[in-house]
Amino acid sequence: MIVAADHPTAGKIGTIGGPVKFNRAAVGVDLAVPLLEQHNRETLNEAGHDLAQIAALSVA
Repeated sequence: MIVAADHPTAGKIGTIGGPVKFNRAAVGVDLAVPLLEQHNRETLNEAGHDLAQIAALSVA
């Protein structure tokens, strides 16, 4: 099932909804897919890289 989601740069986009439906529960999409490189710093930091290493790896 395709549902609409608000994307910060693309506007309304279609995305895949949840595969399981329940009679009394509303299922929706709260967040759109992340932007390219949106979570890189957090992910690399959690993997043990320091800020200097992350800056060296960054293309932006």
